[in-house]
Amino acid sequence: MIKKMNDNDKNKPNGAKNDFFSSDADLDDFFAKIQTNGDAEAKKDAPAAKDTAAAKPNGKSGAKKKKKSWFYELLEKVGIDTEKLEARKAKRKAEREKKSAKELTKAQRVWRTIGKVALVIACIFVIIGCVLSVAVAVYLVDATADDDELLDLNEIKLSYSTVLLAQNSETGEWEEYERIFGGENRVWVEYADMPQNLINAAIACEDERFLTHKGVDWKRTLAAFINEYVVQIYSTTQGGSTITQQLIKNITDEKAVGGIEGPLRKIREIYRAIMLEKKYTKQQIMEAYLNTFRLSGQLAGVEAAANYFFGKSTSELTAAESAAIVCITQYPTYYDPIGNPENNKDKRENTVLWLMKEQGLLTEADYKAALAESEPLVFHEGDVTEGNDVNSYFTDTVIVSVLNDLMEYNNMSREEAYNLFYTGGLKVYLTIDTKIQSAMEDYAY
Repeated sequence: MIKKMNDNDKNKPNGAKNDFFSSDADLDDFFAKIQTNGDAEAKKDAPAAKDTAAAKPNGKSGAKKKKKSWFYELLEKVGIDTEKLEARKAKRKAEREKKSAKELTKAQRVWRTIGKVALVIACIFVIIGCVLSVAVAVYLVDATADDDELLDLNEIKLSYSTVLLAQNSETGEWEEYERIFGGENRVWVEYADMPQNLINAAIACEDERFLTHKGVDWKRTLAAFINEYVVQIYSTTQGGSTITQQLIKNITDEKAVGGIEGPLRKIREIYRAIMLEKKYTKQQIMEAYLNTFRLSGQLAGVEAAANYFFGKSTSELTAAESAAIVCITQYPTYYDPIGNPENNKDKRENTVLWLMKEQGLLTEADYKAALAESEPLVFHEGDVTEGNDVNSYFTDTVIVSVLNDLMEYNNMSREEAYNLFYTGGLKVYLTIDTKIQSAMEDYAY
């Protein structure tokens, strides 16, 4: 409600101070009560104002004094200082804006602090990463200084069997008469003589992405790391090594160890695998791998395995036989086809052959045929090769003769000649007729 003016109020000029409102709250209440009626009055005055503006001649411009609303005119009539009201409103608005700006500044300050801390931490990690990178690089250069010779796939320094060859008097072909070896029974076989099913079995079982990766399967390596050190994904420990990495293990004979040497060995292995893939083709790597893996006992390499378990050469292996040999490589004793035939059967059928089919390396028809062959697959624990039924005295004579020739014509010591003969993978061609020799031995004994 508007207070009625007394005679003294009438004599006060407009703009003089008035104590009609004792506080800002009273003023706000007053505004709220009359604003509704005031809006209606303002709408009535709007057309008139519009007409007045239209009546003004064009081109005349200048500073215009803001027209006071009817509400302010009413306040002035009752003696209220409207300028003071405007000042109060402006002050409250400025305080609200200042408070909002102050709060925003606090939020920005918090985020700025967080950003600085994150930047410092990132810089620390970058510095640590650079230092570690340099340290690892220096270590690898020193640790792999002899790799050009050690990892020369054309001259792999392993133990190879020496093969004595005799000519078949009926066919004229050279056949294996006897095999002599020292530490390991291994005979090198060329990639061209390896059946595709053997190569596919190795890829399916050991390294699905062998043909596409560059030495290291990072996806498999990460999964193996998480499974081993973070959370167990698989029921058993999963290896992350590719065929290339396994080849390096076969050549260097480095074993998994604990402590700091464990990670360092893995770093060396990864680095060497990447370097090896840059130097050699996939075919050369696969050939070296299948010739260097170790099986049970003194058996090593696919040729010795084919000879021993099936009495045939590598080139004659079937899909089921290839799967049987490949699955031995992971755990030679557990999957030994003679010592644990059921374990080998389960592995070759439910893992190797099945993976070959799933990865498109074996058709459905070939898969079923391989399973049918695998069911009655028979292994035999025989000699390294068949036909070694002549007495060994002749072989002893050959050995002495070859050792003497090596010492005389190659200027070797007896020890050097002995090591070369028993581990060098020599091929010795004999001038013996096996039938006559066998008959003579039978007559003599």
